[in-house]
Amino acid sequence: MKFIVTGTHAYGELSLNSDLDIVMLRGYAELLIGFLKDHNIEVYRTEAQEEYKEHGGFYFDLDRMQINIIIAKDKIDLDRWKYSTKKMREMPPIKNRQKRIDTFNSLYPEDEDDIPF
Repeated sequence: MKFIVTGTHAYGELSLNSDLDIVMLRGYAELLIGFLKDHNIEVYRTEAQEEYKEHGGFYFDLDRMQINIIIAKDKIDLDRWKYSTKKMREMPPIKNRQKRIDTFNSLYPEDEDDIPF
């Protein structure tokens, strides 16, 4: 299974409420949903995730940890997430959440030719 840990667990600034963000392709996400349902683990979506339809992802909880599954559109999208996460790790942690999101989004390559792998 190919996936990327992103967000504050990958590049900081962690808070007590930080969820664990994991990006994966749709096929793997569907397998994970099946596994979770087989083990009676509730899968749920937020309103924001609903807006993105099939690419919105979902959440589930393990003990007190909230897991956020982000569904990449395709391998190129997964590589974009990987690239931006790598770039964020090279910077000092950004404390302000909105600034962290804006910085991440500014690093996200729009053109697949800008992804170095």
